[in-house]
Amino acid sequence: MKEKIKSMNLIQIISNILMLITVIGSIFSKDNIKDVMISLYWLSVTINIFGLMLFLGKWTKGGINADVHKSKRILEELSNITMAFIVCYVLVYLGIVFIQNMNDSLTDNIYVIVCFYLFTIVAEIIAFIVEEKAYKETLKVIKKNRVGKNDTCDTKK
Repeated sequence: MKEKIKSMNLIQIISNILMLITVIGSIFSKDNIKDVMISLYWLSVTINIFGLMLFLGKWTKGGINADVHKSKRILEELSNITMAFIVCYVLVYLGIVFIQNMNDSLTDNIYVIVCFYLFTIVAEIIAFIVEEKAYKETLKVIKKNRVGKNDTCDTKK
């Protein structure tokens, strides 16, 4: 088992770079290129959501279980905070897509793009901070109980 879970996967890195380029490009470009940039932005948001789901899947599989009760509780509580925020992020995205079906100009609005980009950055930062906090708290439990990461509780007598 790895000592520490890597924070960002390759999909998130590529989609974040693409989102940054397309936000800047959609602000400063002309009409034809602007339409392409806006389409690429919403594509990169979708790819980023997929990357976040992979990150959360990897995070819930990983971790260190030093104290069966306490470390699972730490990871579970912090995972619930992260999941609630990520679900809110995805629901806002789905709301934008739903409203887009009724109002064709919503996703072309530069203010919607910039605000959702900032919301995306906040969502990712919170997810990474919570993951790091859970990791540090679990290490404290390990040091407190002096249990190694490969030790098991032997119930056979």
